[in-house]
Amino acid sequence: MEYKNDIIKLDKKLSELDKKVLNFHEVIKDMGLECVFISGYVAILFGRSRGTEDVDVIMEESGVEETEEFVERLKQAGYWCINSSEEDVYEMLKDGIAVRFAEEDEVIPNFEVRFAQDEFEKKALEERLKVKIGSDIIYISPLDLQIAYKLYLGSENDFEDALHLYEIFEDELSSKELQKYCKILNVEDKLNELRET
Repeated sequence: MEYKNDIIKLDKKLSELDKKVLNFHEVIKDMGLECVFISGYVAILFGRSRGTEDVDVIMEESGVEETEEFVERLKQAGYWCINSSEEDVYEMLKDGIAVRFAEEDEVIPNFEVRFAQDEFEKKALEERLKVKIGSDIIYISPLDLQIAYKLYLGSENDFEDALHLYEIFEDELSSKELQKYCKILNVEDKLNELRET
C-alpha cells in the first residue's frame, strides 16, 4: 500500500464486497455525480475482517430529474430500492433519509445512499481521498474524520474499526486534524483510549 498526495494505492485481491462496491460506484461515476464511501466499509477495505450488511455512501445533492435518472440507471444495472418506491427516492434523500439499494433478488449487502447533510458529511465529500485498486478508483472519507466519527458512534464495532484504521495509518494521519474532530465530537477521551490500546 502507498499513501501519497491524498491518493492511496492499494494492492489487494478484491473481495466479493469490493467488487460489489466498485460496480455500484461505476453507476454513480457514469452519472458524473460525486460520492464518498464512509463508515464500516472503509475499515473492511483496508483489511479489517468483519462482515457488514450495508455500505454507507454519501452523494452530492442532485435535483429531481438527476435523481430520477440515477435511480433508473441503477435499475438498468440490476439494482432495486429496498425501502422506497422509485418515485419517492428524491423526497426521502432531500429529507435526509437514507435510501437503500441492493442487487436484484438480494437484500444484503445493500448500499445506504444519502445526500450530504451535516458538516461532517459535507467535509467527507469535499475532502474525500482517492483510493486506487489496480485500475479502479473509489473515494473514501478523510481518515482523521473517519476515525473521529467512528469513536463518536461509540459501539464496540465502531471502536474496533477506528483502531484498525489508526494502526494502519498512524504515520500518515494529521494528529492536529484528528484531535480537532475528536474535540468537536467530544470524544477526546476515546481517542486517548485508542492511542493507549
